[in-house]
Amino acid sequence: MAHRHDPRASIVRPLHLDDLREFERFSESLADGILVTDATGVVVAANARIEQMTGYSRDELVGKPVEVLVPAHLRERHVSARDAYSESPHVRPIDSSLDLWLRRKDGTDVAVDIGLSPLALEDRRYVVAAVWDATERRREEEERLGYREAILGAAAFAASRFLRGDRWQTHIDDVLARLGEAGRLSRVSLHLHHTDAGGDLVTSHRHEWCSPGVDPQIGNPALRNVPLRDAGRARWSALMEAGELVHGKVDDLPDDERPMLEMQGIRSFLSAPVVVDGQWWGDIVFVDCEHAREWTAGERDALRTAADTLGAGVERQQTHERLQAGEERFRLLAENAQDMIFRYRLWPALGFEYVSPSVTTITGYTPEELYSDPELVLRLVHPDDQHIIQEGFAALAEGRESAAVRSSTLRWVRKGGEVRWTEQRTTPIYDEANRLVTIEGIARDVTDQKLADQELRDTVELLRRTDQQRRALLSQLVAAQEAERERIAEDIHDDSIQQMTAASLRAQILRGKLHEPEQMTLLDQLAGQIQSAIERLRRMLFELRPPELDTEGIAGALRHYLTVWSSEWEGDSPVEYQVEDRMDDEPPSETRAVAYRIAQEALVNVGKHARARRVDVLLETRDSGVAVTVRDDGVGFAAGPDLESRPGHIGLSALRERAEMAGGRLAVRSATGQGTTVEFWLPVEPTGRS
Repeated sequence: MAHRHDPRASIVRPLHLDDLREFERFSESLADGILVTDATGVVVAANARIEQMTGYSRDELVGKPVEVLVPAHLRERHVSARDAYSESPHVRPIDSSLDLWLRRKDGTDVAVDIGLSPLALEDRRYVVAAVWDATERRREEEERLGYREAILGAAAFAASRFLRGDRWQTHIDDVLARLGEAGRLSRVSLHLHHTDAGGDLVTSHRHEWCSPGVDPQIGNPALRNVPLRDAGRARWSALMEAGELVHGKVDDLPDDERPMLEMQGIRSFLSAPVVVDGQWWGDIVFVDCEHAREWTAGERDALRTAADTLGAGVERQQTHERLQAGEERFRLLAENAQDMIFRYRLWPALGFEYVSPSVTTITGYTPEELYSDPELVLRLVHPDDQHIIQEGFAALAEGRESAAVRSSTLRWVRKGGEVRWTEQRTTPIYDEANRLVTIEGIARDVTDQKLADQELRDTVELLRRTDQQRRALLSQLVAAQEAERERIAEDIHDDSIQQMTAASLRAQILRGKLHEPEQMTLLDQLAGQIQSAIERLRRMLFELRPPELDTEGIAGALRHYLTVWSSEWEGDSPVEYQVEDRMDDEPPSETRAVAYRIAQEALVNVGKHARARRVDVLLETRDSGVAVTVRDDGVGFAAGPDLESRPGHIGLSALRERAEMAGGRLAVRSATGQGTTVEFWLPVEPTGRS
């Protein structure tokens, strides 16, 4: 992992002062802790900030080895590091990646960042340590990991709601609230585009979530019917029409863009375009009224995913509504069609014996025109369908078809050149000599039906593409989550484990130089603690990205997980377990990752709450998908429809949302004293077994 250099490191630099008293006067003016030691590590000076941080007075520190301020378990390592530094003194800037601690007088430890600089006074060498309290920085780093996961979870929640078939309006308020709370925002709003009375494209503030204490803007008339290309939005419109995000600090914006934001008390914002059917449909706007924040790449990607998911949900809903409208038009057409009834003579001469007035609607010709020109109706049949008429007449005339009703579909070239479709049911009439003399029947104009069928086919294709988009969004979300886990795992492997391993090797070297039993015992204990930490880090690596998931599939990864963790679950003895694999094929990587994560979380719940003696996991292929069942014989609980209400089982609703987001389903069955069963199913595309 690359070292992150704190900007405060500029304070640590080579110093050239006349004497120690001058340095003490200089350090008193600094708000940071300054500690000076001689070449042997004995404290010779400290400023007031060091007294505040450590609880020691300067008189108590001066003359003492600096290791009095180092936690006991780190002192030997500190001595080695100090000796190495004394041999090659140099400026060491602040490095926030180092895990440094300071032991206070009261015995408590505080995380610190330390920069070092050599100091020469009166031909003597000293070391200046600039000390900063790192408690807040480390807390913020820990919160940042949880914060990123929260935003991804909110984006997953949006996907599960907008893509499962309900109207997007039903869930928009819940989704905005999830995004706002996860992003620690002041306000999240949805602006929809429409045309005003003059036909100009405008945008209006339609939905909103606000954090407590933030003034809502949903009723603000200044946010209704705002022209998209006015002076304050022209740049934004150009960017978002191109699919780009618009974000920044309000103070950094051009003068003409600030008033609308300042009026709402906004200090920083991020606006993500919502695209529906390739058109810029609206915006989701994320607002911070308290901080002029920088929007990280992770925040931008997660919030863009939420906007894209809303767009897919709106597109799906509109497609569904068009489909319903097309079906309704078809129903009305079928009920109110003006059918053409006819009787057409073939022998002894061609011509209509009767044709209803509705023929004009189909052909554009009146019945009188058709009566006067007996062959006109035959010429009106589309050239590509003439063979249907000829083959039908020949078959009837030769007796190759019975007198049963015959159905066919024809195209007609209407007066003026328009093509109309009809569906007709005809019955042949024979004379005493078994000669075909007349055709009678009924024809219905099905042009609108044909067009509706084409629209239906187009709509089905659009639904198919929408489903592909849902799967693509799921793939992107799973890939983002797995990539983040893999990145963290790489950081742990390449940095933390390597550092701990190096420490273990140094401890082994040091042990070979010791002879006193007490010192060797202490060093052995330290080595054991280091090895234990390495094992915990490796276990964390497995949880973040188990290699067995790619090499042995879901079943192999779960077996390894249970092997590692079963002995550590609560109870007097390890939990018995069995993983049974009945799958025909290993699912694709995205589905495999989602299935493993859900099963893993279910097993975590067993380990934390069930007090089980046995766990059974079954994987099987079912309904073109993979079904996973996790069953334990633990204490169980009174399962109800609201999984959030069960203390200690908050994760169950999250598991259900994750399964639904992947297009699947999850069910929990439990009763007090009768164990718990978690069963979920995920769809998969056809694939060969890995």
